[in-house]
Amino acid sequence: MELLAENLGRVFVAVQMDRPDDLVSPFRESDFACLIWDHSGQFTADQRSEVARHLVADGCCRVVCAGVDGEEWHDTIDMEDVMGHIDDAEEECASDSIVTTWHSDLTPEEVVERFVHASDLEEEFDEELDDLADVEHLLDCDGHLILHISDGPARARIDAAIRKCAAAI
Repeated sequence: MELLAENLGRVFVAVQMDRPDDLVSPFRESDFACLIWDHSGQFTADQRSEVARHLVADGCCRVVCAGVDGEEWHDTIDMEDVMGHIDDAEEECASDSIVTTWHSDLTPEEVVERFVHASDLEEEFDEELDDLADVEHLLDCDGHLILHISDGPARARIDAAIRKCAAAI
């Protein structure tokens, strides 16, 4: 676990995962955003599900997925979020749902910019939301977890972009 940046109460922590049980969230049971960058594509569907269940249980409210298998990570998190709330009342499901996006054609710096400034949400909900208050908690996350799945050449760029964007908040 590595503290990448801290500014105006917002904390950015990176964790490298080579196995699902490597995940130890520093933001348990509080709203936090997560950037998953898969450097290798080595996790199986079951392993992605295990990570997704941890994120749901730990209070993750927004996930940005990129790198190898970004769309698969996105779909897995959505499915585990639905399954985690299957018995909840409809109103509770709507307010507790994790918002996920994935980005396959952007540079690491562009993905980080969207993650740090939640600009991916503005694009996602631009026409869908009548009341921004419905997702305001997604915009105001103090905790930001960067999950590096394995390691790869993009990691240094991602971590540097996090530091740069966090400093500019």
